[in-house]
Amino acid sequence: MKQIKITLCGMFTIAITLLTFIMFENTANAVEIKSDQGPYVYIPENYFSHKVNDADIQHYQAICDHVQYYLQHPDEVITDPATRNELGATTMSQHIESLYKGRSAYGFATDGSVEVTHSKSKADIVKFIQDRYSDAYSLTMIRMNGGLNINGFNPDGSSTGPIHFTNVTMNSMVKPSDITVYDGTNSPSAHKAITIAFTHWSRIPYFNFRFVDNPAEARIIISGFDKDTKPEQGTEGLFVPLTYCYTEIQGHIYIKPELLHRDWRYASLDHVIMHEMGHALGRVDLYN
Repeated sequence: MKQIKITLCGMFTIAITLLTFIMFENTANAVEIKSDQGPYVYIPENYFSHKVNDADIQHYQAICDHVQYYLQHPDEVITDPATRNELGATTMSQHIESLYKGRSAYGFATDGSVEVTHSKSKADIVKFIQDRYSDAYSLTMIRMNGGLNINGFNPDGSSTGPIHFTNVTMNSMVKPSDITVYDGTNSPSAHKAITIAFTHWSRIPYFNFRFVDNPAEARIIISGFDKDTKPEQGTEGLFVPLTYCYTEIQGHIYIKPELLHRDWRYASLDHVIMHEMGHALGRVDLYN
């Protein structure tokens, strides 16, 4: 009996040691980053494909220097290939004109990269370009998505450019091949509807989903909201993203509480989850 007690005690000690190691391992393999909107989010270290280094910054510093020069000589032909590729134009005048014509209520976009301003004149655009190309480190982080692995994915992929939500603009999402989802609805019907949405959106080769038990590990969190929360126009849910260098790192899908108690086959519940999941994957509203 004494020998059995010793054995059990030893096994318990080993189990606690292993659990402690696993918890430490998970913490050690996560990076805490501050989102563009302010809140901090933990990102698995393996979600970073390339840490920004001095060579990257030097590359964009040269581009910044060239841009500032050509702002002073707008009609001169841009001879540097990297700068010409960055601007998508052969002269600065051509680049400014392109941005001026492409401006919208949200701002403007070029070459699939987010360029946000509420410009009303060419002078505003010139000022924006001056500011954007005055900080090589910030430009490097934006162009390299903060070093995050985006699997080469542009969420929209059309000529409309980046995706715009209220006070949030994003042009990519972190590792769409490994989208972790936390279901905080406590609703079997909603859980079933979420799995159906997984099946639907997984038809696009970029996307793979899996459930996680911890919201801190989730790229998408789904839950109900109180009655005072205003849902998205035309639906009974709401999607709120967090970005890092304009890359979506986490999104929260809110569903009206009264829907969560419906049968999963109830069209509205199924539709709302499918719709808001589409936003989390960078899809725009058709009525936009």
